[in-house]
Amino acid sequence: MVIQNQIVYEVFDEINQLGSISARAQTNDEWIQRNELSIAATCYALSPENGTGYPPREWPWQASAWNPSTRYRNLIKAIALLMIEIQNTKQE
Repeated sequence: MVIQNQIVYEVFDEINQLGSISARAQTNDEWIQRNELSIAATCYALSPENGTGYPPREWPWQASAWNPSTRYRNLIKAIALLMIEIQNTKQE
């Protein structure tokens, strides 16, 4: 299976948009605890099509941070969050 370049670009664009999360994770251990990015990614990955404005019970942050979209966009967000988590883990 060949992954389309557009998908890769969208994931990296999302990572750039979430860059402030990564920066906060590196400078404020209390803001993002271990595995919170993975949990958030899972919430987005499992979110139904055009999910409600209410986050799932497992959502690790304030409800105002929950921004579901289309199934496609939710999966892009999930992948981006996991990639940030991998990068943060690699730097430990």
